[in-house]
Amino acid sequence: VELSEGWNIIGYPVNDTGQPALILDDQNTVVGGILKPLIDSEVLIKVQDETGAAIEQIPVIGWVDGIVNMINGKGYRIKISQDTILEY
Repeated sequence: VELSEGWNIIGYPVNDTGQPALILDDQNTVVGGILKPLIDSEVLIKVQDETGAAIEQIPVIGWVDGIVNMINGKGYRIKISQDTILEY
């Protein structure tokens, strides 16, 4: 999925509901999940679902995942710092 700098709206097309957006260790360090490549390349700013739950980096705490599982057919707002590609 091509993403442009700023806010984007994406659907979650993977048929397997329950894919973790992030997998965090005890220190809130991202060790897996479909958004890890965007974090590793330092372009992900925030992801928000339709209820307002968010994935974002909080200073001193680290990455916080209020969404937990991305769900097939749901839409998500994603904010990035530069044009990139998200691969599922």
